[in-house]
Amino acid sequence: AVASRDLAMFDKAFFAHIGFTIGHAFRAFLLGLTGAAFVFPPERRRSRRFLRHLTRLSSAFALVSDISMAVLGGRLKRLEKISGRLADILAYLYIASACVKKFHDDGAPKPDRPLFRWATEFALHQAQTAFVGIFDNFPYRVLGMVLRRIVFPWGPRFRPPSDIAGARVARALLE
Repeated sequence: AVASRDLAMFDKAFFAHIGFTIGHAFRAFLLGLTGAAFVFPPERRRSRRFLRHLTRLSSAFALVSDISMAVLGGRLKRLEKISGRLADILAYLYIASACVKKFHDDGAPKPDRPLFRWATEFALHQAQTAFVGIFDNFPYRVLGMVLRRIVFPWGPRFRPPSDIAGARVARALLE
């Protein structure tokens, strides 16, 4: 649209993207507010909670990356810590997704449950930590605070795996 100097086509694409971003903001806020309670994944009971959280954080990632690219533009590449944290979020969401898939593909074996739970909790917590790092260090402080309130309206809630979970993982690995 820009290359062909078609203003009507540019306006249509631009405002569609703005609507898309606003939709992500509402979705991320609603999922954060409810803890993704109204997300109904078709998977088994053992991973349902993790799939809800993955949906929530994926929506938040779409919003934060969109806003970062829109506001920072080419500066995002030079702000290596911000772009690195976005990469960390994407990587940890991928790791958590891979854990869920492997667990289900293997038939959700009982001996793997501690490993599945620990790895998924760890990945979600690390993704949350990267989000908080972005919000705390966003070049436009007010926007960082607004994004934090949208994504984590009740504050960060994901905890790292407990020591008890770690002991279960060690026991499972030894067996």
